[in-house]
Amino acid sequence: MTDLRKLVNAQMAALIDGTFGCLDAAAETINARTGGSVSKGTLSKRLSGHLGWPVEDVAALEDAAARYPVSRMMARRMNAKGQLHRHVSMQHPASHRKK
Repeated sequence: MTDLRKLVNAQMAALIDGTFGCLDAAAETINARTGGSVSKGTLSKRLSGHLGWPVEDVAALEDAAARYPVSRMMARRMNAKGQLHRHVSMQHPASHRKK
C-alpha cells in the first residue's frame, strides 16, 4: 500500500503545482468545495506521506482543476486487477463451479 500512497502523492503534487501553484490555493479550494478546514500544513504532511489523502479532498481538487489523475490511476488499477481476475478464472474454472 506504501507504493500506492507514493503514486497518489506524486499525482497530487503534480496537480497542485500545475493547477493551483501553491499549497495555500489548494487548501482554499478544498475548503471552499468541502466546507472543511484544511491548511497548508496538512497538505504538506499529505504530500510527504505522513498523512493520507481523503477521497473528498482528492475529488475537490480534481473537480476544480477538471483534471482527474488520481481517479484515472485508480480506474486503471481496478481494470488491471479485473483483467487479472478474469485471466485466473479462465485458467481455473473448477474453482468457480457451484457445488
